[in-house]
Amino acid sequence: MGGFTLYDKQGIPLRILEYSELETLSEAGKIAWPSITEGEIQDRSKSDYLSKGVVAVQLGWFYTQFFARTGYRLDVTALEMVTLLFTMNGIVAYISKLAFYFFAFRRFSAFNQFGKKRKAEKQKSYLCINKLG
Repeated sequence: MGGFTLYDKQGIPLRILEYSELETLSEAGKIAWPSITEGEIQDRSKSDYLSKGVVAVQLGWFYTQFFARTGYRLDVTALEMVTLLFTMNGIVAYISKLAFYFFAFRRFSAFNQFGKKRKAEKQKSYLCINKLG
């Protein structure tokens, strides 16, 4: 499941290194630690919108067939039932991950107006709290 690939001097990949092998070779001075940024890792670990769209169309078609068959009281196999439950579980996990992301990393009320007026000011302006971050 990933790792760092060991290359020879000509650039031919030899094998994938485990962390312990990478550390041992690095301590011996035989290789240098690779320089990889978090952006490069994220770039290679996410699927694009085309593949997500294809999956959404396939799931929509599967759900349509499944519920149409149950509506007509046709037999549904155990494999289809388990597939339905696994995909619904995945969808709920994906939605909850998105909801957590938007909740955890949202801006906290840049301009939050309360109904109380400032006593020190004689203007008709409302108290505004600016929370950045």
